[in-house]
Amino acid sequence: MGEVHGSCHCGAIGVSYVSDGPMAGRRCGCGFCRRHGSLYTADPAGRLSIGAAAGSLRSYRFGQHTADFLLCAHCGVLVAVAAEIDGVLRGVVNLAVMEPPPDLPSDIPVMDFEGESEEDRNARRRRNWIGRVEIKEVPS
Repeated sequence: MGEVHGSCHCGAIGVSYVSDGPMAGRRCGCGFCRRHGSLYTADPAGRLSIGAAAGSLRSYRFGQHTADFLLCAHCGVLVAVAAEIDGVLRGVVNLAVMEPPPDLPSDIPVMDFEGESEEDRNARRRRNWIGRVEIKEVPS
């Protein structure tokens, strides 16, 4: 796949995702992700870099409070989800922010993680989420 780039709607947050794996998408069926129309991808060997102008990155936690849903404070776009697991920041990126939009099939699976224990959730994230996530402030 290589490297893809994207941003929130207003451009205050930029993302760069590098992966040698296929561009596969999945949808989360929870109410928050469904309402945002999120379409996630991840590669444990991949890299995600998020650059945000000062004051533009907000996080939201819900459910088990184990992950930060990263949103733009200005335009409200959800760009990624990140969680620190065993001292490593891991995450998934929202493909809806990529330019150009990825060409993906229309029958993308919807995942249901309801009832998953915190231990099981972290084990799944260790296995599947992007293994190297960097979040930094950039000049606006």
